[in-house]
Amino acid sequence: MIYPLFVRTRIEQGNRRLLEGLFVVLFCFCAAFSFGQNKDLEKANELYQSARYAEAARLYEKVLDTYSEKKRATRSSLNVMTKLARCYSMNNRFAEAEKLYAKIVQDDRARPDAALHYAETLMVNGKYEEAKNWLLKYQSLKPDDETAALLIRSCEAAPGIQPFFEHIGVKPFPYNSEADDNAPIVWKGGILFSSDRKTGVKLLKEKSGWTGRDFLDLYYSEARGDGSFAAPVQFSGKLSVLNKNLCNASLSDDGSVIYFTRNDNEPNKRETYNLQLYVAKAAGGKWKDVEKLPFCSPSSNYMHPAISPDGNTLFFTSDKPGGKGGTDLWMAKRKGDGWERPRNLGETINTSMNEGFPFVSADDRLFFCSKGHPGLGGFDIFMTRQNPDGTWANPVNLGRPINSSFDDISIFLNADGQSGLFTSARDGGDDDIYFFSPDIETDELVSNFEEDNSEGQPEQESQDIPEYVELPSEKTGVTAKDKTDEVAIESPPNEPVVEQKPADLPKEKNLEKLANESEMETPAPVQKLPRHLPSENERSRAGSSGQPGSTMPKENEDPFREAFHEAEPVIEATDEVEEEKEIQPKETDTLAASEMIAAPEKEKAPAFGLLAFEELGRKLNLNTLKVGDRFRLDGARYDVNVWQPTPQVARALDLLAQVMKDNPTFVIELGAHTESIGLDAYNLELSKNRAELARDYLLREGITPDRIVARGYGETELLNHCANGVDCDLTEHLVNQRLEVKILKL
Repeated sequence: MIYPLFVRTRIEQGNRRLLEGLFVVLFCFCAAFSFGQNKDLEKANELYQSARYAEAARLYEKVLDTYSEKKRATRSSLNVMTKLARCYSMNNRFAEAEKLYAKIVQDDRARPDAALHYAETLMVNGKYEEAKNWLLKYQSLKPDDETAALLIRSCEAAPGIQPFFEHIGVKPFPYNSEADDNAPIVWKGGILFSSDRKTGVKLLKEKSGWTGRDFLDLYYSEARGDGSFAAPVQFSGKLSVLNKNLCNASLSDDGSVIYFTRNDNEPNKRETYNLQLYVAKAAGGKWKDVEKLPFCSPSSNYMHPAISPDGNTLFFTSDKPGGKGGTDLWMAKRKGDGWERPRNLGETINTSMNEGFPFVSADDRLFFCSKGHPGLGGFDIFMTRQNPDGTWANPVNLGRPINSSFDDISIFLNADGQSGLFTSARDGGDDDIYFFSPDIETDELVSNFEEDNSEGQPEQESQDIPEYVELPSEKTGVTAKDKTDEVAIESPPNEPVVEQKPADLPKEKNLEKLANESEMETPAPVQKLPRHLPSENERSRAGSSGQPGSTMPKENEDPFREAFHEAEPVIEATDEVEEEKEIQPKETDTLAASEMIAAPEKEKAPAFGLLAFEELGRKLNLNTLKVGDRFRLDGARYDVNVWQPTPQVARALDLLAQVMKDNPTFVIELGAHTESIGLDAYNLELSKNRAELARDYLLREGITPDRIVARGYGETELLNHCANGVDCDLTEHLVNQRLEVKILKL
């Protein structure tokens, strides 16, 4: 009896150990699964905060797919769903956004703002009555927010809006892509427009974090003799910059001056490369003398230039201080060779929501898009005139078929006043270019015009056209026919160009003053010109966008999609999910959010044998400083492929400038070094550019030229083993990227 008892006991003990082992394995598996899930969520939140909505959406979808039915009922899940819905909206995925918001608003824990965003999505999808009901609900919860009242006016007015252009038809531009194509103008008979379409493989090219596509650029489709158009090519290698949004061109009547939007070369205090206005002049068949307009500031977005026919007034879009809210329309009068201080067009034109994409016709009518005036949903295009006393007439909605329930953002009117081009997101969610004219049959394109937004609409005439056109090399670039008086279409340079992000586009986003709505997430490109006025949506419409090269936005990226502050539920700690921090997007709720570009934070690299810059002061105090001593400027880290001083570099140079001022006899060498990633020759040139611009920075701080020698070393003086062909991770490589100060004279 003892033996069987002993055996049974041993078996029971063995079973317990087996169960314990299985429990441990199961626990480890669950822990690993939970860890991976939390890492995905953490990364998604980082991308969301930087207005990189396309990338964030993929991770949020992955996180939601892993949630069990029980976990889907938690506040953490509600928070993820709300952010994902915003990501969908920022990239024109309105059908998917509507489905998510429909679930979110049924949860009692959802914030009131969810009802507002749901209503806006319903309006874009043409469901005005349902949208009005949710706006009324939001208004009862937020009576002080005038946004609901403005949108309710649109829901009520939409059925009665009459066509401004009667008896016209519309048809799509044959070279629309699956990306954003917008802001078209007629130039030399062809069409010049903005797009973030595919442009093939380029060394060091990045994607917009806002849209996940290329950054915005200008393209030109030349007119053929038979009335058709040639495949678009990149407009100008002189104006285009790698990993930076370039969009929204406006030319003087004689074609000798071009105004355009591009991400700034220097970041603002929030380390975002906002959209700015630039001008260039035609000379010798090329665009030269590229300059930023003097009234622009890195602290705000300036975009969508529109020069008047007489060349004396420049209209543009900005979220600069002094506006009515969101992005406003401004105007600057020419004064001699410069410009007067810009003036806001006032509350007749501007609302608390976004206005943008101005255009002045030959008869001085002003066209623009707005979300704040009564419309059909999304952005609509409006027309107004300036009165003799300088005030503006009440804007008139252009109605169908120009406007739709989707975003309709920019227009170009031919001299006849009845035909032209416009941009709309009515077909497929991305921005497309359309012709309109009395000569086009009214049934050539009927898409999303029915109030119920029902399916089964006539299909567009099929086009045997590639999704995108590979751009020509320098040798095959298209040029204007008359070289004596026309500017050439310049092909882009083959060598890498500086990256300057970010939309956002931002905007993009930011682009994207964040909404000042209470209980919404704290503002953060972008959009874009959030519609990149982001459209151009970093979302491009340069108006949108992300890593350097955003914001918006979205260097960045097609600017214009409006970046809302998403209603995020308050997260409480539960047994299942750790407490999650509220995400505060950096981009503002403007058209530029998608095109703005965010400068990523860089960690301080170790000294690796080089003296830290703070040691210079210690040596001075001890009187041990000598000629030949070398010091590393702490934290002076550059973004990839960028030679302009980043905020980190600027802070380090400020400290160096103060030391130079305190010791007026010092003469130094300022040496720039790179990691060994990439071509040796390119890194050498990159380091020379960094050293020269760092020297220029010190000169602006009042240091005389004879006291600074700038020198680029490339990868010739590495601090560790990470030479060409050696397997190193990025952290090891970045040890070698640095600015050094060498004492030449005391």
